[in-house]
Amino acid sequence: MLLHIFIIVILLNYCLCFSIDMSDGKTVINLGENLKKRLLSYPSGNGDDLINDLTDYYVYLNTVLRVPKEGYPEGHNVAEILKKHGGPPHILISINDDFIRKSYNYSEVEINHVHEVLQDTRQVWREITGGGNGYYHQS
Repeated sequence: MLLHIFIIVILLNYCLCFSIDMSDGKTVINLGENLKKRLLSYPSGNGDDLINDLTDYYVYLNTVLRVPKEGYPEGHNVAEILKKHGGPPHILISINDDFIRKSYNYSEVEINHVHEVLQDTRQVWREITGGGNGYYHQS
């Protein structure tokens, strides 16, 4: 099972590099704002799209954390832009499970997955901002 998750994360990371140009902070902030809206009050797309977008955001942010800034200056720039914006817009919100369940026809497993991806994204953001051993500590 762990191998399957690892392969999925690698594939998502590979696909993300070609599907969304996140080398500027505006795209990352816009995706975070869009996710926030979709999680709070304005459902759009289907449930698979939401989970995929949440996962893509996590994978991208994790890549920013793991790759040294010397080897990935765009990631460092995005991290700095996100810091000035207050972080990923969608990670500080409280999720209403009933809203998500009804809006996206989610089962309990899918709702738990949304919470897990958000929690993982929060953890990566804490590491990026100096709460862990990341490369991008606040100045």
